[in-house]
Amino acid sequence: MSNGILIAGTSSDSGKSTIVAGLCRWLASKGYKVAPFKGQNMSLNSFVTYENLEIGRAQASQAMAAKILPSVEMNPILLKPTGERLSQLIVRGVATREVDAVEFQAIKAELLPTVLASFESLSKEVDFVILEGAGSPAEINLMDNDLVNLGLACLLEVPALLVGDIERGGVFAHLYGTYELLPSERRSLVKGFMINKFRGDARLLDDAILKLSRLTSMDFLGTIAFERGLVLDREDSMSLGSLFDQTSRSASVLDVAVIGVGHISNFTDFEPLVGESGLSLRLVKSPAELSVPDLLILPGSKSTVTDLAWLRQLGFEPAIWNAYRNGSIILGICGGYQMLGSKIVDDVESHNGETLGLGLLECETQFFPSKITRQRIGKLGPWCLGAPQVIGYEIHHGITTPEDNLEPFCLLESKGIEEERSPVSKSLSEPTSQPTTSRPFEREGAISPNRRVFGSNLHGIFENDDFRKAFLYHVAMQREKPFVPSDLSYSDMRNAYFDSIAQLLDRSLDMNRILELLVGLTPE
Repeated sequence: MSNGILIAGTSSDSGKSTIVAGLCRWLASKGYKVAPFKGQNMSLNSFVTYENLEIGRAQASQAMAAKILPSVEMNPILLKPTGERLSQLIVRGVATREVDAVEFQAIKAELLPTVLASFESLSKEVDFVILEGAGSPAEINLMDNDLVNLGLACLLEVPALLVGDIERGGVFAHLYGTYELLPSERRSLVKGFMINKFRGDARLLDDAILKLSRLTSMDFLGTIAFERGLVLDREDSMSLGSLFDQTSRSASVLDVAVIGVGHISNFTDFEPLVGESGLSLRLVKSPAELSVPDLLILPGSKSTVTDLAWLRQLGFEPAIWNAYRNGSIILGICGGYQMLGSKIVDDVESHNGETLGLGLLECETQFFPSKITRQRIGKLGPWCLGAPQVIGYEIHHGITTPEDNLEPFCLLESKGIEEERSPVSKSLSEPTSQPTTSRPFEREGAISPNRRVFGSNLHGIFENDDFRKAFLYHVAMQREKPFVPSDLSYSDMRNAYFDSIAQLLDRSLDMNRILELLVGLTPE
């Protein structure tokens, strides 16, 4: 038996990612070395590790919960949707090609050794590995050559726990139906079940829990109460709305609007803004909702040209220009930065050739087949008072070149962030070389002459406390509003979140039983 346990769910967004993060923090707080693992993920939210390799953002967050550095071994296969039927296939942190669902099913057997090798390498470095499933383990059309659910658990000989989301309704049917649809060899691995996101008196569930336990061989491990705000680094668009539901517009000073483009990526960039009590954060899906916000953000996109066409089709272009003419500050991040320019030449993602941008920044973007994934450190200019530097990461195919007269967003250090590997990642595979346009103090991004339009390729910039406060203060000064930044430390907020979810699991679940399963004391 391997030194791991699989957290599987009856559906997407059932709470698997959060529970894995909580278990990682709980075990780490007990002195164990622990790491997260998801053999195959599908998400537009990704992260660049200190190896300069791309993994799912949720696994990076779970690594932080475990108090270790994120590594490519934690998520060897990542799919990033590029359209309705296509996804970019990323293998061990490097983009390889686009695949559709049928093609991906056909090559899963080829990818399985990569998944197994990553797990083996990771498991040698830690006491326990907490595996996360994807979607449901009972998707009977996807069971062949399983890379992430109970098929993988069978190969690794790890037990599994099943979580059901009661907020969706029908949780007992979901749990029982999932269990019954599993082949017998996979069903035998499921050692227990839990109920997530419950509101109310848990005693109302007692009879149904007892009946489900009798119908199956699963032990009941506990009911996890719903607690608002205990969702960080959301993995997919199903949880996108909850990010923007946590701020109150009526009590705020600054109105921050993020345009919800169709292929929005790395919307976790805006998590740190939730903790700022002096602003509201809203997701805008139509031009009528936009109005004239204090800060208008065009987020990252996995399909820049497609999303730009979407903006135009819905009538966002004149609405964005109207907001700008009436004083809105505009920030474009990665794909959003590319849209703000005058021209995009893309024969890689959209294959549309030349497309006119929104024209708010004098810059042009050329897409190249090679993908840049890199951690970076940048020096900020005098426009950003009180913030000497910014740390972030790049994930993009497009190279954006501003006109020489534009002030850069920052000056990047040529070597990026030096590799600092924790013991868990020190012996893992060597980083793969990535294409780069680096030179000493490379100019990154662009700022309009009136300092009201900003563009940058860097994700994660609002996690920098000094930068976030200084940038929001700049917005407030431009808008002539008396904004006072909070004393929020995003790192402290993140750690408090991990501690909170670990404490919630400790109160809710039979943690001794989970630990028994991890150390292999469960009777056969």
